[in-house]
Amino acid sequence: MFSIITSNSIGNNEIFETNERHMYHHDDSKDSLFFDTLILQEKSSGLQIPAKEGGNTEYELADMNNDGYLDIISVGDHDSPYINSDQHGIMVWFGDGGNYWNVNQSGYFGYGGCAIGDLNLDGNNDVAWGVHHNYASDDFGDTLIDAALGDGTGRNWTPWGEGLASNGESWGMFATDLADFDIDGDLDIISLSFGCCNGVHIYENHGNGTWSQPWAYTGGNVHMETIETCDFNNDGYSDFICSNQDVNSFFGNGCFNFTNADTGLPIGSIYGIDVGDMNNDGSDDLVAALYGMGVRCYIYNVQNNRWESESSGLPTYNNFYLVQFGDLNNDGNLDIIAYTDPTGIIYLGDGNGNWTEDISWNMQSPGYSSAMRVDGDVDFDGREDILIQASEGSWPNDVNTLKLFSPWQEPSQLNAQIKIPHGGEVFRVGSVRNIRWLSAVPVSQGQAMVDIKLSRNGESGPWATIASNVPNNGCYQWIVAGAGSNNCRIKIILDTGSDNNYTISKSDFTMLNGIQQYSIINLKSNWNFISVPFNNSINLSNITVNYNNTKYNWSEAINLNIINNYLFSWNRLGQVYTFSDTLVPGYGYWMYAYEDCELWIENITLIYDNYITDVEQNWNIISVPYDQNVSKTDILVNDIPWDDAVTAGIINDYLFGWDRDWQGYNFADTIMPGYAYWVYAYQQCTLKRNES
Repeated sequence: MFSIITSNSIGNNEIFETNERHMYHHDDSKDSLFFDTLILQEKSSGLQIPAKEGGNTEYELADMNNDGYLDIISVGDHDSPYINSDQHGIMVWFGDGGNYWNVNQSGYFGYGGCAIGDLNLDGNNDVAWGVHHNYASDDFGDTLIDAALGDGTGRNWTPWGEGLASNGESWGMFATDLADFDIDGDLDIISLSFGCCNGVHIYENHGNGTWSQPWAYTGGNVHMETIETCDFNNDGYSDFICSNQDVNSFFGNGCFNFTNADTGLPIGSIYGIDVGDMNNDGSDDLVAALYGMGVRCYIYNVQNNRWESESSGLPTYNNFYLVQFGDLNNDGNLDIIAYTDPTGIIYLGDGNGNWTEDISWNMQSPGYSSAMRVDGDVDFDGREDILIQASEGSWPNDVNTLKLFSPWQEPSQLNAQIKIPHGGEVFRVGSVRNIRWLSAVPVSQGQAMVDIKLSRNGESGPWATIASNVPNNGCYQWIVAGAGSNNCRIKIILDTGSDNNYTISKSDFTMLNGIQQYSIINLKSNWNFISVPFNNSINLSNITVNYNNTKYNWSEAINLNIINNYLFSWNRLGQVYTFSDTLVPGYGYWMYAYEDCELWIENITLIYDNYITDVEQNWNIISVPYDQNVSKTDILVNDIPWDDAVTAGIINDYLFGWDRDWQGYNFADTIMPGYAYWVYAYQQCTLKRNES
């Protein structure tokens, strides 16, 4: 069914109806009603204050004052702070369930994006942001990336951003998000450049108001300044997607290392993006607004390492600038809300990659896109709502207009739907993850409170309490705790005082023990002769350096003068040293450390087999890619025992190791994990471990 509505001449809080006959079904799985054709009701009263100007921005929906109602948060468009409008700093429009929005503003900065989460784990929502106008003269907004703690009122803020935007960020930052990238129980910040050249910067939360940058991707221009964190490959580690012109998706490994994975995406054409699990398999999927190519939905095929389109029914032409996932008809499947100036269009999803065009609306002309967010239900009808900003009027009198549209259907009974985790997801123990739900609460019952419970034994329980009597705002920030299990469920219990009801996630999700760490070698402060003690090649950027009980990535350890930047390998054919950025099994390397420290690798599947390496006729640096000591007499040379190979003149009997304490060579009969050794071969040969 398809119908069109326009909002050009309608005021606030009016209902947009279609001429279609309303069809409804009873859904036994949720015991609720949903309609084939949507009805949108505008709920924008108060959003005109303060007056806007032009340009892009970013909006978030969250409960900033812990009253159970969703609020709207932004740092403003091009005229913030106080340029040609009254916008300034952190702007919070306090909600009351969709009737009226009342704004509070704090700070002297703006024009950018923001993200909401509990940064210091005190139970109150805080704000992180990236801006172009860092005009503040004090710590509250004087840097291009910044953060502030809330006190649970949404009105008072404490600066909490020491060290942010300290790594070459210039001109401006913009779209911002939060995720626990290193599985340590607090939220880290990721921010995308405003326009050209600053790229993406990630800052690690140290839990005390200080931050450091463990990773960045610099360069490239940016379309529409959008970035989202997610888990595309369902490994429990945070990934992200951004609208950089050159690169888009990056997969994380839980220790601030990221691998670009764009195969199958239309690089350079992606403007707006959003993430969500459209096929309910536990992995996040991608929806993209494309320049000149319409809208696409993509899933990531882990086996083939590529993105695949699931876009039947979506437009394949026109310039689309904004796009969001959201469940607008309460059927448990994500829908797509797309915007092409000045029209917004809703495509209903069936959970299988098929999309049906439903209703549309028009913003006032020219309707140039500024921001859109679909991320919660402000009026408790169990359906997510649409927050959209676009420009109206002509220059120099054009202004941005902010509106909220609800696919309102008055609920007749109390119920809920769990959005995350609904089933199939992987949550790492010790990490921060959000539990999300939608609730339908009859108006006559007032507000509900929520209990959240966890089962590690499927739907039958027993049930352990995660949180009790929390506001029914649709989101709870959880530090995943407890033993791992493949049979986890979440239960949401709603209680209005006059009624109560509960819902359980549709299928099992997985809780895994956090980060798996494996030792490579302990370094001494001087020259070290090292190797990798398993049959995995390890890039230096994936190595964690532990120093004084603190974990650093490779770049941080170099910058802090813990280790030297250079790794020296031996070219067996050319008989010369070369620089290397990868530890290869069976080879050895020279490395200099300024401090005693430890090298670790995290989140890999270790490989062990009998193969050691192929050596050349001449001097070779070798190692044994194994986690235990190996005597040279337990090594096969061309499938014959070591001693026989020595007698046959294939290999020299002497192994030369390195004593790190007195910095000199020594003879060795045993090869130890993580160490390297010189050996001379009289001909090419293959070395293997003799398991017998």
